[in-house]
Amino acid sequence: MSSEDFKREFNISVKIIYRKWLMEAIEHDAYESFKDCVLNLGIEWHVIRTVKKVKREDFYKNLWDNRKNIQNGTYNWWTGAPSYKSKVCFLINPQYYKLIYDSKNRDAINEENCKPANWQDVVDKYYEKYKKEFLKSEKDVLKIFEIDYYLWNKEKQS
Repeated sequence: MSSEDFKREFNISVKIIYRKWLMEAIEHDAYESFKDCVLNLGIEWHVIRTVKKVKREDFYKNLWDNRKNIQNGTYNWWTGAPSYKSKVCFLINPQYYKLIYDSKNRDAINEENCKPANWQDVVDKYYEKYKKEFLKSEKDVLKIFEIDYYLWNKEKQS
């Protein structure tokens, strides 16, 4: 296995695991498990710094209280720590949120100055232009995670 293959497989596997944990927490109505997963994601993906320590409980609670909105694609994640919220939304509902709001992804699709509130429209246009279809089913999650990885890593998608 090449180094690049390892990085790709590792990145996608981590997303699969975080998604599994988040979905299980939601399914079992387990706020503490959800919160722990969001905290770990924030630490591992270096976005924990975007939420002040004293406000973290409110941050987790807001995501938890909006879990159904995230699942149905109606949650507006772009206020307060948008990069962090975008990651959580992407993992819970990749079929709707499709790409993480991240500087590397913005650069990769030539939208360096895109505001968080405009990101979803930009992502939808990107998918329309380059994918010719919206990946909407559960079986498409791996492909969505792969697309996010290749953009983040600035590689050509397969």
